[in-house]
Amino acid sequence: MSEVITSRQSAISFVEFNINEEAMKISLTLNNNGTYTGATEFDANGPVPDAASAAAAKTAAKAAIEAGNDTIEVTLAADGKYAVA
Repeated sequence: MSEVITSRQSAISFVEFNINEEAMKISLTLNNNGTYTGATEFDANGPVPDAASAAAAKTAAKAAIEAGNDTIEVTLAADGKYAVA
């Protein structure tokens, strides 16, 4: 699923929502016009996210969005831990 996101706050909400929904991968790309393109991948048979890791991923993604990073990737590993790059 892909969508256009029009503000930083909406981008933060997009990431937080999809972490809560246990997305396997969340991608955000900052476009030239200041909007973001957001995409998600889900796997019904994927691992259950670690709660502490999910909370840390939300914080790290929010900081990256607020810093104006061009691309942000949140990925759920097989061990249930999220990584933000």
